[in-house]
Amino acid sequence: MKCKAVRCIYYNAGNGYTVASYVTEETLPKEVSSQKNGRYGMFMAIGNELPTEDGLEVELNGTWKDGKFGMQYKVSSFQIVLPTSTEGIKAYLASDIIKGIGPVLAERIVDRYQENTFEVLEKNPEKLLEIKGITRKKLSEILEGYRGSETLRQLMMTLSPFGVTPRKVAQIQEHFGNAAPLIIQNTPFRLCEIPGFGFLTVDPIAVKAKNFKPDEPMRIKAAILHIMSEAEGEGHLYLTCEEILKRTALLLNHKKETGLVPERAIRDAGNEMIRKDGTLVCSDGGFYLKNSFCAELGAAASLVKLILRGGTQSYQVDSIISSIQKKEKILLNARQKEGILKAFQYPVTIITGGPGRGKTTDISFIIEVEKILHKNAEILLCAPTGRARRRMSDCTACPALTIHKAIGLKGEAGEEEWDEESMLEASLIIVDECSMIDMPLMDKFLSRVPIGTRLVFLGDKDQLESVGPGNVFKEMIESGVIPVTILTESFRQEGKSTIIQNADKINERKTNLVFDDTFQFYPAKDDEEAAEIIQKLYREELQKNENRVEGVQVLSPLRKDTKVGADALNTTVFQCVLVDRKKSKIACME
Repeated sequence: MKCKAVRCIYYNAGNGYTVASYVTEETLPKEVSSQKNGRYGMFMAIGNELPTEDGLEVELNGTWKDGKFGMQYKVSSFQIVLPTSTEGIKAYLASDIIKGIGPVLAERIVDRYQENTFEVLEKNPEKLLEIKGITRKKLSEILEGYRGSETLRQLMMTLSPFGVTPRKVAQIQEHFGNAAPLIIQNTPFRLCEIPGFGFLTVDPIAVKAKNFKPDEPMRIKAAILHIMSEAEGEGHLYLTCEEILKRTALLLNHKKETGLVPERAIRDAGNEMIRKDGTLVCSDGGFYLKNSFCAELGAAASLVKLILRGGTQSYQVDSIISSIQKKEKILLNARQKEGILKAFQYPVTIITGGPGRGKTTDISFIIEVEKILHKNAEILLCAPTGRARRRMSDCTACPALTIHKAIGLKGEAGEEEWDEESMLEASLIIVDECSMIDMPLMDKFLSRVPIGTRLVFLGDKDQLESVGPGNVFKEMIESGVIPVTILTESFRQEGKSTIIQNADKINERKTNLVFDDTFQFYPAKDDEEAAEIIQKLYREELQKNENRVEGVQVLSPLRKDTKVGADALNTTVFQCVLVDRKKSKIACME
């Protein structure tokens, strides 16, 4: 529907949701015509990032929707139309689409050149110097803005039918500049370079823009990169050849195992990515994205240098440990003492153990020993998250930083202000919660640790691995290269609960679990029966806790696609039990 913008009624800067009024000469539904809008042909439209500059000519695509505020036009896509009337041209030039021209200057230009304004801008832009207020510098700014508006208009015409919002279009223009339309036409899969544009979004755009065949090498390469990025999101650093072939084929053939893209075509594209493009790396049967391979290689090389060329002095600190125990009235067990001794015998050590095993006590002792050994010791405490950092600081009464802060990583991708040449300055670095550190972060961190620094890693090897790619801490432990101390004695819930006892048995793959009031097991034949049992148990526990929602917690390892996932349980359990009360949320461990 061709129309003109009248005014913006509502705009949400957070998500771009817009409510605006427009006027059209086209026939409107009877329900709209009967609404008291005070102007013939006026209607309300809703959508994302709608153009609202008064008098701007646009073409809206969408459907009519009857709602609380009457009949409204729900816009799915729109195009900004290049106007032909003088009023329309003024509105176009004065809009936010063109940088460098405001309402006053727009009126002067159109008053001078009337309907020929766009022709002047295209063919004889020097004529604009005749207008009062336009200098050569201003002309350059106007032309840049005009060309940018043309780019934006072309992009909107191409991409809006695919649901790409104006904000995303502006992001594309910012990334590629005025060459964006040409890039999308010739190499559309380059859109995958922009955050938020995955293969599934770009594929239909590419097919329409270039009429790609299903087995086009550019399309296959984009699919492989998508699969590899997806795998990294699952925590994998690499995939095997068989995994890449299977997952890529399913993606390209729309979840069918066989289709228009044969395995041979995927192999050929993948080999070209390795041999020619350099975007994939093959090593020991695994296929990596180049950045991930470099991160793993870099982390390993840094560790080897710190271990073999550390030059860190070995100390016998038994007597110091004994004096601290006496002073603090703390008796360490044999494993705790072993972890502290190793920290001062080797340049790099690991202390691991489950919750309540005494890791925090070891941190405090290591700090005290270092202070006694070196009067002006520089000690750095760090952890991968803000929460872990705060806990580390609270427990040791020493300042602690996140790893990102310590090495200067800032910004969304953590690259913008990172200085590779600047090394950390500390004689002792203690890193806690290491199971949460992924390979890219570990690589950057280790590259900043100077040779000669004593390095101690702590964490629980049996915790869930990092969200990012790489099971780094567990592999460091299993490498056999770094001295490891495993703390096994529990200092929590001793004699009161079987939870930790059973957790140890599960980790050791033992099935002789102990059941009592604190640990129980309920068998279920399927997820539907399991959901019913959870609902029944929840009711019982709620009654025991005097209907206090905060006194009962349900944890699920899954979120959706099952009746025992957090999404389903949030609905079934709480709708049945909590009437007219604020809904509680189920924590979902992912």
